[in-house]
Amino acid sequence: LISIDGDGDAECVSVAKSCNWPHGSFTVYSHSTNLGLQKHIEWCTGQYDQADGIIILEDDLTASPWMLHYCAAVLEAYSGDEMIAQFSLYAPRVNEFTRIPFHPVCGPYDTYWAKVPSSWGQMYRPAAWQAYQEHSETSNNDQSRAPAQINAWSKSWKRDFFHYISATNKIVV
Repeated sequence: LISIDGDGDAECVSVAKSCNWPHGSFTVYSHSTNLGLQKHIEWCTGQYDQADGIIILEDDLTASPWMLHYCAAVLEAYSGDEMIAQFSLYAPRVNEFTRIPFHPVCGPYDTYWAKVPSSWGQMYRPAAWQAYQEHSETSNNDQSRAPAQINAWSKSWKRDFFHYISATNKIVV
């Protein structure tokens, strides 16, 4: 599924429809109104049906040619782990709270665990996204657990997802 928010122009829709995808068929959906980022992500994740994973990429990213291999590998490696709320598809270069460079510790592992959600490129297992939605419907998003910078994000799905990770002790891979 390629979902275009806000009634994308004809060229954007044309490029999406002409995408060469050798892994099967796909649908291009162009929304007639602008949903906004949070509602668009919620709409996209609601379309998963029988999918093993839901990948969300922002439109200004360049994905690695190995991204789908990575996605398949982490889905398999962490298939039964309910502690994982999200798989990040990028590595931040700056700590969002201190504004200093971020470098994961080099070691023998391909991944690292974080307590901060990823917003530029992300993947969810349907069950993990469903758990987040159920929590969001019943939670008051206790903001006492979050750094002040996060609570200052007035319109941010990432803020709400951070509160979910914090309240449920989930992780991001």
